[in-house]
Amino acid sequence: MAPEPQEQISQFTEISDQQVVGWGWYLTEAVFWGSLAGTVSQIVLLIPVFGVELIVLLLLLGLPLGFFVAATLTLLGMVFVGLPITAILQALNLERTWLYSALGAIAGFVTLVLLFELPISIDLGSLTLAGSGGLAGLACAYRWGRWRERVAKSRQAERENRAAQRRTNPIHELIH
Repeated sequence: MAPEPQEQISQFTEISDQQVVGWGWYLTEAVFWGSLAGTVSQIVLLIPVFGVELIVLLLLLGLPLGFFVAATLTLLGMVFVGLPITAILQALNLERTWLYSALGAIAGFVTLVLLFELPISIDLGSLTLAGSGGLAGLACAYRWGRWRERVAKSRQAERENRAAQRRTNPIHELIH
């Protein structure tokens, strides 16, 4: 057994336990920040509706419930939208933080519009409320995209190092 990893034979790469733990950590971190952004934006948007007198009650009751709802929607968005987008961007070699952020914001906004506002008439107020989904998607995708961009740059540097370290063919050198 060679202690160094061998070159890839297929499209499937080996995944170590350390990579799985790192991947899970960054996924959890992205979902947390997306959930926090969605919760805070929902509460800020609901304060004018309930009035200043109910702000304490809204913060005490609304924060845990809002965070749970935002976390659930953000996690579902990451699983069904974010991870497939990651696979596509990785295949196209387009893993950029700004691209993840833009796609996350669009996906979060559109998801809330489709889930909650499409059956009802869409007005400026409902679109503003759906904006919290856009903010949640933006925050989640930004955190995820920063990590994915670093991973992509690291893989590219590793490929360049391997290419630079390859030995030349001695027979080829004799001919030329």
